[in-house]
Amino acid sequence: MNKKKESFLRLFRVVLFSVFILVLIRTAWVCDDAYITFRVVDNFINGYGLKWNINERVQVFTHPFWMLLNSAIYFFTKEIYFSVIFLSIIISIIAVLILTLRIAKSLEASLLSLILLTSSKAFVDFSTSGLENPLTHFLAACFLNYYFNKEKTIKNFFIMSLFAGLATFNRMDTVLLFLAPLIYILAKNNQRRYFFAAAAGFSPFFFWELFSIIYYGFPFPNPAYAKLGSGIKSSQLIQQGFHYLLNSIHKDHLTMLVIASGLLITFALRRVDLYMLAASIFIYIIYIIRIGGDFMSGRFLTPPIFFAVAIISQVNIRNRILFIAFFIVIFSVLINPYAPIRSNKFYSETGFDEYGIADERGFYFQETGLIRANCKMKAPTLNLETALAARQSGSVAICGVIGFFGFFAGPKVHIIDPLGLGDALLARLPTAYIERWRIGHFERVIPTGYIETLDQNRLLLKDENIRKFYQHLRSIIRGPIWNKDRLLEILKMNLGVYNHFFASASMKNIFFGASIDGRKTSPQKINVIFNKWTGVGKNNKWIVYKQDNWFRIKPRSGKGQISFEISLRNINFKPGIYKSQLIVCFASNPKIKIPISVNLKVYDSGKTLPPFGWLDIPKEGDMVKPSGCLVAGWALDDIEVTEVWVKREPLPGESPGVIGEDGLVLLGQASFLSGVRQDIEMRYPKVPLNYRAAWCYNLKPEHYGKKRKIQIKLYAVFRDKEGLSTLIGPRTVYIGD
Repeated sequence: MNKKKESFLRLFRVVLFSVFILVLIRTAWVCDDAYITFRVVDNFINGYGLKWNINERVQVFTHPFWMLLNSAIYFFTKEIYFSVIFLSIIISIIAVLILTLRIAKSLEASLLSLILLTSSKAFVDFSTSGLENPLTHFLAACFLNYYFNKEKTIKNFFIMSLFAGLATFNRMDTVLLFLAPLIYILAKNNQRRYFFAAAAGFSPFFFWELFSIIYYGFPFPNPAYAKLGSGIKSSQLIQQGFHYLLNSIHKDHLTMLVIASGLLITFALRRVDLYMLAASIFIYIIYIIRIGGDFMSGRFLTPPIFFAVAIISQVNIRNRILFIAFFIVIFSVLINPYAPIRSNKFYSETGFDEYGIADERGFYFQETGLIRANCKMKAPTLNLETALAARQSGSVAICGVIGFFGFFAGPKVHIIDPLGLGDALLARLPTAYIERWRIGHFERVIPTGYIETLDQNRLLLKDENIRKFYQHLRSIIRGPIWNKDRLLEILKMNLGVYNHFFASASMKNIFFGASIDGRKTSPQKINVIFNKWTGVGKNNKWIVYKQDNWFRIKPRSGKGQISFEISLRNINFKPGIYKSQLIVCFASNPKIKIPISVNLKVYDSGKTLPPFGWLDIPKEGDMVKPSGCLVAGWALDDIEVTEVWVKREPLPGESPGVIGEDGLVLLGQASFLSGVRQDIEMRYPKVPLNYRAAWCYNLKPEHYGKKRKIQIKLYAVFRDKEGLSTLIGPRTVYIGD
């Protein structure tokens, strides 16, 4: 390469690197999950220990190394938002520098690496976010630098193992990315001292595990128990895992293309060291599929794409290849509206797809982005008012989205998380909604008496099995750390001695509404799930007993999976409140009984109220992309909401034939969603069908004539079984780029 050409390429690399930094700053943001860790950091620095709720030792974070690094920064700055964002940016910059300047085989390869990483939505999104990904990228870069460039002496192998051990300390499942290369080196150097070097390198992780078992009582983070022990079938999670990859192909096709290219290039180069990296990527992708992926689009794909780009950087790239690759990337960016380089301060992508996977940066950016619309770089105050109200109202609060709420509520408020991420007991209960779950959001039914137990610090749980289990668990998470009885309980708990039966009905209290003229709530389905330690097998026989005859159960008995429907009979009800109970029993274990309360409120004719609810998304004044957006909210009724219609005001020059009697244009009927609005369930616990209060509708370009710049006013119309309706709106939104 002549000097003139080399100088040009070096200058071009500086330009590309500057673009990468600019994109990183423009897209910087923080997610709600990061604030879960931030609450622990705040408690730790203020002397309460490494705790989420200060009266319990529960490891709510999955990234110990990242948490400790955040704590060190927070100790000096006393500010968390800007501190972590700029820490993430700096670490991400160093990681990319190592990859492009040290790992890439040539100047051309380093240019291509920069282009690929800057164009990857997943990599850019989670190079900030407040999560551990930047530190994972940095440790992976350090590891790969030694893997490619250093002789595999005992000293260098120890350093490699140390970086791998720190990455595992940072997030446990990333060990899958380092095992194959380390095993390959161990196999080549079949010496005992190499094994000792590997063990020494992983010592930070081993020490943390020892600390975790003694301090928290368990080797794994609490979210691992909450998410992996939900009771959802493996086949369902695997299906969800494939949908996670397909979601990435749809919103971030370049990331999946780069990962696939990295795997294929390995076979072209025919290098054993690259085979090991490819094997690591493949194993990690299989792991992602097996656990069902994540609800954050692309989050788990950033370590694989970093490894894949490292593989691509080993190719001897010629000018023509670089030129072709550059234009492929440019074309990919142009056709992808989600490309990070196209992101600006108005970026917003609320809602999630039909499989519960969200563009998490799009969801939070207008609230937590570093450079966002109508904001001059202020720290976010999401859920601040609600959190301050909880701080003043009492010592125990229930919240399903716990990050910002928990951080602003302060250390004195004990937060019950129905998803189980921050609660050791709920994490070990099976999910209540076996058919209505969202990945990463496995809601549990809060046991009767649990709130009182926490509020009064007395065992007031009604369920005998749960009360006995919690008694043992409580001694672990609340007892003196070095108490001999507690240490014995830790041993027994982790050996499965207390794996007693936990059965959970999808609803322990079910509510119906009816009027004397015959209108009534539709049948409702109940599922009961149980864990594998109960002695209740897949072929176990079950039967449901009931107290009263005003409702019907179908089927009354069965074998295997427990699922039945409850419906109201066609009898002459009188106005009033009716209460009854049904009990699920098992043939293999007569002692196990699951009670479910059935409640009915009957109204006199004409005494029912219209439906009520809200239009949450989009908000007043939101800027909507020409490609459309999600319209969403919630609706409830004293008997049942049957329909939700989305409408808008007529546009100038619109045909009178599409305008209804109410003066509005009908866009379409929204769909109901189950199990996604826990806040509404908690706010209206006795309203029928509160678990499916959420509704959503996809606003498409054809709904506003495919005009790229226009103002529209949206409405939602709720209709109930009695024929009553409620109009919500308008919401003025602006269509434009």
